Amino acid sequence: MKNGLYESAKPLLETYVNSAAKVDLILYTSILAYLVRCQEEQNERQLMAILSATRHKAHAFMCGLFTGPEQRKQPVLSFVREFFQGIDYELEEGAAKYFVNVLLNYLVLMGQINRARCVWKVAYENKLFPKAIVFDQHIAWSLDVRNLSVGAALVAVVHTLHRFRKRMLYYGVIPRRIKLVTGPTLRIVVAQMLSSVESPFEVSKVVLRAPGDSVMEWFKKPIVQQFLLNEIPSRADILMHRLNILFSYFCT
Repeated sequence: MKNGLYESAKPLLETYVNSAAKVDLILYTSILAYLVRCQEEQNERQLMAILSATRHKAHAFMCGLFTGPEQRKQPVLSFVREFFQGIDYELEEGAAKYFVNVLLNYLVLMGQINRARCVWKVAYENKLFPKAIVFDQHIAWSLDVRNLSVGAALVAVVHTLHRFRKRMLYYGVIPRRIKLVTGPTLRIVVAQMLSSVESPFEVSKVVLRAPGDSVMEWFKKPIVQQFLLNEIPSRADILMHRLNILFSYFCT
């Protein structure tokens, strides 16, 4: 896999699976991570075939995510919750975090923002990232995305700011300040996303911060509401054709 020998990897994996060995969630996610980074369509097809050959339940879940509600027979959020309910968190908590990080990278890359938000919501409900969001009464609210992938961080920021907005506008609770703890790696990408809607957050080395009053006024703008409901920069239109081809072929 590291050397790009995907044609050789698939029969080896099939032999492994056919010998009654089981692919675990970490191995499945590791292969998915190669797909996220892949640049060539031919390699993408080979990697999708390898993912299918794992016979892991995560692949059935992935395929279900990209089908319509008629085929899936339940809403996306319920479907995601059902999958995460089947995880043994005592044994697989670390693997589940890894899977969420890589999966959200992939969903954002493919422009599947609603599905990505559902995955983040359920991962948070299952306390996979228990310290990500902190409410300190009226003093400070914060979101810590330092341990997340780029895709997961972008989804978490938009989804959490949407939660903050509802809490502030509907309940009238305004903290003194709001912080987005990004670390140096994610600072630029998060700041660039928010700058597209002229956010009040000031950028330092590892934190984006803003006074609660300024954020409250920002939240009142219709364009901000629309952004928090629907928008994350993506290449969706370009990638949807590839998405449909890949998943229709390898999920039948």
